[in-house]
Amino acid sequence: MKTMKYHANFTASNCPDSNGQHIGEIGAGAQASDVYTYFQNFDMDVTGGNEGSVGLAGGFGQGGGHGVFGPSYGLMVDNAVEFDVVTADGQLRTINCCNDPDLFWAMRGGGGGSFGILTSYRFQLHPSVKINLYQFQANFTIHGNETANYPVLEQVLTQHATYQAVWSHNNISGHAYYWPNKAEIYLVLPSNNETALKALTSEFSSFLTNQANIRVTTSTYTTYPKYTSFLQITNAVAARLTPGGIVEAVAGRLMPQSLFENHTTISDLVNAVLQGVRLSNNLLPDNASLTQVIMTTPVNNQNGNMTSANPAWRTALWHVLMTGGWTRELGVSSETALLESWLDTVKPLKDLTPGGGCYLNEGHYLEPEWQETFYGSNYPALLEIKKKYDPTHFFDCWKCVGWEGPSK
Repeated sequence: MKTMKYHANFTASNCPDSNGQHIGEIGAGAQASDVYTYFQNFDMDVTGGNEGSVGLAGGFGQGGGHGVFGPSYGLMVDNAVEFDVVTADGQLRTINCCNDPDLFWAMRGGGGGSFGILTSYRFQLHPSVKINLYQFQANFTIHGNETANYPVLEQVLTQHATYQAVWSHNNISGHAYYWPNKAEIYLVLPSNNETALKALTSEFSSFLTNQANIRVTTSTYTTYPKYTSFLQITNAVAARLTPGGIVEAVAGRLMPQSLFENHTTISDLVNAVLQGVRLSNNLLPDNASLTQVIMTTPVNNQNGNMTSANPAWRTALWHVLMTGGWTRELGVSSETALLESWLDTVKPLKDLTPGGGCYLNEGHYLEPEWQETFYGSNYPALLEIKKKYDPTHFFDCWKCVGWEGPSK
């Protein structure tokens, strides 16, 4: 199940429209770090994420998985070409845009665990490019309690949001991590042009490094020769910020580009994020809560209805995650209450984006409007495909397509 294969020239099963060049093939158990290393041997990049331990063909590859190549090449599902799948009737099917196209569409974004057992995933690769990184780390220095630095955080978020549309449309992606009293920002441009990232972000960098209330510890530009080299940075960040042995609360929201258009909408966006920061910090103080602004959306890849990924992805510039972690024993009742209350941290973002959504793999498990939030307008069609290929609900998972509640 961890097999990997490179097809310089690929012939799809009974589907000339899906024939192509530079196609990758992985088994269901292949993990990201192994996949990236394998295809790097062929000078090819994979539209995966930053976590090396993730299985790319499962919930990530079927649920709309995102990474730093998002603005350039889209989501993982945008690059899917063909799957081998065992359906509930026991039939092994090779599906693509010609064979069982409805099932193929559903599994390109409708989530893992719902429609069948995927055994092999084939997808478009892309010629390797250099990875250009701007890395910024700083502490906010206004004396007082944790809330004293909210005005500084507001300034940084406002500047970030102001530049975001230009960055996204020039294929700059990355992650930013915000606490009440510090920030870490990683802006990424996959490109062999080693000067473009600095040209597009130098004003933002200059702002960050010339503020009286920001003590900068890192502000550097680096070019990595290949994606696998760049992963040393993301792996280190993941190990530091999301170590093993913690219990974590997560809630997220995709923020559309309409909120980045002018001073008024940017102010509304920043205020909503700050409200979430305040709420999460009240629940988990002492820097145990973390707001992530993820800039990996496929805004430059408007592929219509080719995939079933939540349409909210196509208009979003930010994927905002409110996260919190703890290692101490809280007790069942306290932990349950905390997890339930964590849903409130994204309420300001939801109020600002009626009818919007979030990444289904990074949403709150108690999301009440889960059909709309996780699947958007695609849910009715996904449900019909679920009924067609799995009428007895042989496959079922929490708030996946066709889920009927915890008692079913």
